[in-house]
Amino acid sequence: MKELIQNELTIGPKLQEVEIQGLMVDLNCNVDQVVNFQEYVIFLGALCRTLCKP
Repeated sequence: MKELIQNELTIGPKLQEVEIQGLMVDLNCNVDQVVNFQEYVIFLGALCRTLCKP
């Protein structure tokens, strides 16, 4: 997930390591140290809402 964020989802300024770690903590809702499919889909939905705002 971290590589995906760093390499493919760069929108605006490139995220720093601390920002990516914070995002990973926020994404991992069940605190199992793994971003599962459901958590990933929630992330994509939030990203879409952010990008689609006028």
